[in-house]
Amino acid sequence: MWKDRHSLGAFLCILVIVLAGFMYIFKIWNMDLVSLWFFALAGLLGFLIVVGLGVTGRWAGILVDSRNRFSLARLQLVLWTILILSAYATAVSSNLRIALTSMPINSTEVVHAVSIAMPEQVWLLMGISTTSIVGSSLILSTKKDQSTVSAGGSQQSVDKQITRTVNNLISQNKIAANTTTQDFKANQVQGQLVINETPNKASYSEMLKGDFINNAFQLDLGKIQMFYFTMILVLVYAAALISLFLAGGKILQFPIIDSGMAVLLGISHAGYLAKKDISGVPGT
Repeated sequence: MWKDRHSLGAFLCILVIVLAGFMYIFKIWNMDLVSLWFFALAGLLGFLIVVGLGVTGRWAGILVDSRNRFSLARLQLVLWTILILSAYATAVSSNLRIALTSMPINSTEVVHAVSIAMPEQVWLLMGISTTSIVGSSLILSTKKDQSTVSAGGSQQSVDKQITRTVNNLISQNKIAANTTTQDFKANQVQGQLVINETPNKASYSEMLKGDFINNAFQLDLGKIQMFYFTMILVLVYAAALISLFLAGGKILQFPIIDSGMAVLLGISHAGYLAKKDISGVPGT
């Protein structure tokens, strides 16, 4: 599925970031730091879109997991990665501009342009998002190899759940109207998990729904809570970064996040993983 045009597109996205930084550092193009950051954001986002498109055939392919479903954990990690990496590249460009345009040029300042302190709360948030995607993958991998019957449900209850799932999919035109329960079990069920046959079948709503036979078409309150916490924190931190860039001067440290918000997100993630660990058991 990956073609030369995807390689070219990925290269051009990186080139946009490099050229924008170069023109800002050497004052070739008169732009403010916030505008440079937006270029970096667009370049990184474009790179991930091209890579996802090349691998899965979907514009949001970077968010598709190994089960061909859209993943909330992937969305969180992508958001924080784009936000922090683009901001770091922007801050380094600002420091280099100050160091290289001062007379005489101080080589020590040039070398230290990359020395930007990252508050531990930011690393904590990045770590929480990484832990979420790793922990989620580990839990789901065990559920994939464990039948719902062995998890405590009867074969009759399992068949009823699968039948309801098939009927829901048919009503939403997600699968053919003549799909049988046995066909669905053979192609779209792995252990206790519901999967999609191809990335093209993935739906954005899956990020807020359950992963198992018994809740794949129900909203997962843990995911919804985690989604809101993440979006609030990302937007608040983006606003803090804009304030930092508008202030001007050498950037020595990124904004500090209130530790209470990081703790709340951590609790939300812990609840999300715990619920995922037990959700596959019928009746839960």
